[in-house]
Amino acid sequence: MRGFAKGLGVTAAAVGAMIFGSGPASADVFWQPWVAPSDYECFKSKTHDKSDYVVFQTCIVHGSGRNIQAVLIVSNTSDKKIKIYGQVYAGWDSSGEYSYCSLSDLSPGARTSCFGATSTGNLGANTAYSYLYMNGQTDEDATQSNTVTYYLG
Repeated sequence: MRGFAKGLGVTAAAVGAMIFGSGPASADVFWQPWVAPSDYECFKSKTHDKSDYVVFQTCIVHGSGRNIQAVLIVSNTSDKKIKIYGQVYAGWDSSGEYSYCSLSDLSPGARTSCFGATSTGNLGANTAYSYLYMNGQTDEDATQSNTVTYYLG
């Protein structure tokens, strides 16, 4: 029975890996380390309204073909752990929905990222922005990132 359960767990992990993929071409609502891909565009960082030590920005990552995705990158330069939550908006996605970044702790000196869903970008300008919440903020208190634009030719 233990072998069957172990095999089932391995199979579930493999199926999950196939569905979600890996790297910048997949969507992931969980925070993960930021590793700069080969083709991306970011606009300048913004300091969070609640802390001069929390800096964030939105970037657009270009995968294969016209596949692009927005990503929220957050850096905690303070000496205290913070709680973060985010929303990433991709202006080219016809669904008009946000990707939600799970509530998570960010250690002092750490940087993390949350990738929105991968979708087909438009020829020409594609824009994205994010909202960052920290330490229990409500919707009215969120700080919006600067808007980034990525051009697909």
